[in-house]
Amino acid sequence: MSQKKSNRRKQSRREMLVGCAAAWATVSIVPRHVLGGPGFTPPSEIRGSASIGIGGPGSGKIFRGRTLAVCDVSSQRLAAGLRLAGPECRGYADFRYILDRQDIDEVFICTPPHWHAVMTIMAAQAGKTIFCEKPLARTIGEGRAVVEAIRRHGCNFSYGAYSAGTPADLLAKAYRSRLLGWPLTVYQSEPWCPFKVQGWTGPQHWRVERVPDWLDWDLYCGPSPLRPYTTARFGGSHRGWWDYDGGGVSDMGGHIFNSIVGAIDKGHTSPVEIEADAPPADEQVVGIWYTGRLRYADGTTLVLDSGIRRNATPASQRGVYIEGPAGVLYLERGGPRTDPPWLLDALRGVQLPGPIPSTHSIQDPVQRVIHAHRTISLVHLFNIAIRMGRPIRFNPDREEIVGDDQANALINQPMRAPWRV
Repeated sequence: MSQKKSNRRKQSRREMLVGCAAAWATVSIVPRHVLGGPGFTPPSEIRGSASIGIGGPGSGKIFRGRTLAVCDVSSQRLAAGLRLAGPECRGYADFRYILDRQDIDEVFICTPPHWHAVMTIMAAQAGKTIFCEKPLARTIGEGRAVVEAIRRHGCNFSYGAYSAGTPADLLAKAYRSRLLGWPLTVYQSEPWCPFKVQGWTGPQHWRVERVPDWLDWDLYCGPSPLRPYTTARFGGSHRGWWDYDGGGVSDMGGHIFNSIVGAIDKGHTSPVEIEADAPPADEQVVGIWYTGRLRYADGTTLVLDSGIRRNATPASQRGVYIEGPAGVLYLERGGPRTDPPWLLDALRGVQLPGPIPSTHSIQDPVQRVIHAHRTISLVHLFNIAIRMGRPIRFNPDREEIVGDDQANALINQPMRAPWRV
C-alpha cells in the first residue's frame, strides 16, 4: 500500500504538474476538501482522521494532533507514519480496525488503486467522510460500485485529482458556442500533458524474490491475485502492473481529464468508440502506447499522443489544442491563440453559466463521484483497447463493451476472496 519515494521521482512528479498546469492553467494547491463548503467537511468539524497507505500521498494526509490512526502493510512505512502523527496515534496493518473506531470520522485512502473501491465502499458503509486518491478504482465495474455506495450511504466524498482553470474555460466556450464549428477534436500530447508512459511501464524481466519480513504481502495483494513477490510490484512501481493499476495514463488521467471532461459536458457519460495504437500488450505488465482516439456519441473526440513517436504530432501542434471545421484554439505556455486570430476575442466574450464541472467545483458528493467515475472510465476504456489490440465500442448507459465478450470481461474483473464490491 505504500509508494516508494526518491528525489528523482519527486522531481519528476513536480515537473509534470508544473508542465500540465501551464497548459491547463493554475493547479489548485489547497485540496478542495480542506476549504469546506457545501458537500465538503472542513477539518474543524472532524473529530479524528486516519490515513490508509503511508506512501508519498498518504504521508501528506497525516496531521499531528488530528490523525488518530495510520495504516500500512509495510511495518517500515507504518513506523514512519506514527512518528509523523504523534503519540496519540495508533498504527494498524489491517484497515478494518480503523473503520470500526467511532472516534474516527474521516479516512484518507492513499493505497494503490486495486484497493480504492473496496476501502471506499467499506468506509461509506461505516459512515465515514472519505478522501480517495485518484484513480477512483481499478476497473469500470468497481467505479460504478463506488458511485452506488456513495449514493446509498449519503457520505461526504472528495477526490485526489487536480483541477484546471482558464484554458478549460476556453474549451468550454468553444464547445458551447460552436465558434470553431462542429464537431470538436481535443488533442493532448507531450510535453504539456505528460502521460508518463515510459515512466510507469512494468519490467520486461523480473524474478521471484523472498517477501521482506516487514511486508504483509497477502494483505498488500488484497482483492487482486496473490502473485509471487517481486520488488517491482511494490511501491510506486505498482503502476506498471495490470493487477494494481494501469500505467502512466491511469496515474495522470485523473488530473489531465478532470476539467476537460467537464468542459465538454461529459461528466455524465463515456466515449462510445475507443482505439489505441500500441505494441501487443503483456498479460501482467503495462507497456507503452503511441496514440489514442476516443469519440463520444455527439462526435466530440479526444486524441491522445504519448510523445513516444515524435512525428505522430507535428512539433507546431504538440501540447493541447482544440480543432473544429471553422478554426483551431491552441493552449500554450505563452498564452492561448487561435487560427484565425479573431476567434480568440470571440471565444473570450462567450459567457458560461457557471464554473467548469470538476471534482473540485461540483458541490454534491454523488455528482462529484459520478464525475470522477466517468473521467477515469475513459482511461480504463483506453487501456482495454490497448490490452485487446483492437478498437472497442462502448454503451455508456449500460456501461458495457458491445460485441466483444473478451474485452467486456475487463469491465468487471473478479476479486480474490473474501474481498468484493
